[in-house]
Amino acid sequence: MDEHERWLATILTSITDGVIAADAMGVVKFVNAAAERISGWQQPEVVGCDLAEIYHAWDESGEAPAEIPPLPSLLEAPEQYRERQIRRLARKDGSSILVEQSIAPISDGSKAVSGSVVVFRELAGHGTCAGNGVNGHDLH
Repeated sequence: MDEHERWLATILTSITDGVIAADAMGVVKFVNAAAERISGWQQPEVVGCDLAEIYHAWDESGEAPAEIPPLPSLLEAPEQYRERQIRRLARKDGSSILVEQSIAPISDGSKAVSGSVVVFRELAGHGTCAGNGVNGHDLH
């Protein structure tokens, strides 16, 4: 890894927003420290897993699932997902927390898409809800 790549990696691991990146097949390739803290999932546990298996979000009320869109849908309407949305995120331990999230395709300079990135932050003052899943739904 060259100096510029190390610098970029340091930025991703230093920011306070959670960042989870997946390849074009939805396989998790990167999780930063903030995502680990917010979700409860550690990078060694989830790298290589399907993003949909570890990132369970629901609407703010916890009633309706808010699935990560498949890459083709994300490409067709990226602005729909880039807007920050309030979601209830199921954590690894079964509790849930309100987050603000956005999702974007990962593309290189030639516009080739290689995956997607979910960026999310805990909403201050909302805390976690104990329990198994969201509104009685088992999320594991």
